This record gives sequence, C-alpha cells and structure tokens, in this order.
Amino acid sequence: MKKSRIQKKCDKKCKKYIDRQTTEKKSSNDILIDDCNEISVENSTISNSDCDDIKKLKADLEELKTDISDIKSMLSQVLHNQNNCNQNTIPTELVFNGINLLSITASSMSKYITTLMDRLYSKKELRKSYVIEGSSNSKRLPLDLERLKAIKNAVFIKYRVPEDKKE
Repeated sequence: MKKSRIQKKCDKKCKKYIDRQTTEKKSSNDILIDDCNEISVENSTISNSDCDDIKKLKADLEELKTDISDIKSMLSQVLHNQNNCNQNTIPTELVFNGINLLSITASSMSKYITTLMDRLYSKKELRKSYVIEGSSNSKRLPLDLERLKAIKNAVFIKYRVPEDKKE
C-alpha cells in the first residue's frame, strides 16, 4: 500500500520529535526555530520577516523565562523568610510547674482551657473559687492569678491569637 505525501510528512515529523525526546535536549525556542526553518525550506512560503518575527519572539520568550525565574526565586525567598519568622516567634514550650502547657492537646479551645484548668488546679480549688480577675463581692476565693495568666498565655500561643484580640 502506498503512503500518501501527507502521511510521509507526518511520519517524518513524528520520528523527528521522538528522536529529539530521546537524544537531544533542545529548548522550545530552538525547536520552534528548527520547525520554522524546515517549513520555510519545504514550502518556501515563510518570508525572512516571519523568521525575524520568530527570532524576536524567541528573545521575548527568553526574557520571560528569566523574569519567571527571578520571580520564582523571590517567592522562594519570601516563603523561606516567612517560615523562619514563624518558627522563631512561636514558642513550642510554655512550662508552668513542670508541665509543658503547649504539649497538651484538645479538640477545641474551650476543651483546651478546661484541660489546663484541671491540670493546674485541684478539684477542691475549682469548686470553692471563682475565675474573675479583680475585686468581687463573692464569698468564694479567687483562683490563683499566676496560674490563670499561664493558662491565658498558653491559649494565646497555642491558638495564635493576634495582639489586638488579646485583651
């Protein structure tokens, strides 16, 4: 069976692309220029100005590649700096009475606070005291403010409460 002219061209191009993939590592710009030159030789329909336009496109493409590479580097640096900043500013330990308050886990902030209170206060203290800071007319005794402040700081750190929301 005879192959048509178009089929032969297609086979030739496919073979050429396969060969390029396995043996050569050319940039997309070089492949584009090679194709332009091949088409101009085969068809003699591409003018010199078209090839000049392709060369200009190639230069623009190289400039874009450089710009993208620069932007990628800047973004990588920003991300790296941000990760370092986060790691440096957020403590991983807050020890009070030998207990690392930040290592305690809970499914919600309120459960976390309750767990901390259970760990830092006795059942008797919790039953006979109140949590309000400042003066009160209550007959109950206030809970130890030092431990309350430790719980408060642990919650602020663990749940990354912004500075403007802390009071």
